Amino acid sequence: MLQQFKYWVLGLVLVAVIITAGLYYNHQNATVASVQEIEATLNTNITGHLRAEEPKFMTKKEWVSSVIADTAAVQKSNNGNLKVDLVFLDKQGKPTNEETNIVSVQVQTSVINKSGVTVTKSVKRISLSQK
Repeated sequence: MLQQFKYWVLGLVLVAVIITAGLYYNHQNATVASVQEIEATLNTNITGHLRAEEPKFMTKKEWVSSVIADTAAVQKSNNGNLKVDLVFLDKQGKPTNEETNIVSVQVQTSVINKSGVTVTKSVKRISLSQK
């Protein structure tokens, strides 16, 4: 009888580990999907501007709106809140507010559970110039 109990406990622990790993994978997958969607959207915008030979890219406000809209579309099915932080960087990699100095954007996407705890976080730096 003790032998069977040992295997039941071992089985329950194994099931708990598998469920925990599955939940972690689900949250991480949602965050990575958001970052990849953001990168694809920004790269598409950059390519479009270069093909049109426009000297100026989108404004900061337009970048933020585009990133938030696309991330929200990807995250619709995710259970939890989404936090997106954007930092516009200059050539030296320092934060800047001058639109003429912006050469890249650093995007941090976080999934926050109902308790307010950050479950997963992903950071991506995207170049806005083709130089």
